[in-house]
Amino acid sequence: MLAAVCIAILAVFLFAIYVIVLYNKLSVRKNQVKSTLSTLNMLFVQRAALIPNLILILKKHVVLDEEMLQEILALRNPVNFSNSKELYLQPEEGSSVLKQIILQIEDDPELKFNRQFSQLKYAFTECKEQITAERALLGASIIKYNNTVVTFPCKIIAKILGFTPYL
Repeated sequence: MLAAVCIAILAVFLFAIYVIVLYNKLSVRKNQVKSTLSTLNMLFVQRAALIPNLILILKKHVVLDEEMLQEILALRNPVNFSNSKELYLQPEEGSSVLKQIILQIEDDPELKFNRQFSQLKYAFTECKEQITAERALLGASIIKYNNTVVTFPCKIIAKILGFTPYL
């Protein structure tokens, strides 16, 4: 009789340990799914935040491009075409205008635009790759969690503890 009681107590104790281990396992896997979903949502927000920056850069580029064109055109204005002798720039005037044009080209906003745009493009690509990786991780986490929830004997205990599979 005492042996039967000891065996029963041991069985209940082992079952309680099994339920606790299973509960912890399910909780960890559910938290992994939630964490992955949270990271994925953050990446979607980050990607959405890049779009206004892209539009802003494009708008700035168009404005700066027009400004640069106006400045280059303004460099031609000092040439006085009223006198045929001054039809062509004097060498020193021409070289100073050329220097200014070269400085403008070196300061070309298009180069800055290309740098900004390439950085933004890199950020988009990086974000896209992170989203792809996070989606794969989410899929794996959900499969792992769902497999734990729907397999026997975990299914019975999971149902009692309120764990349901992700759809």
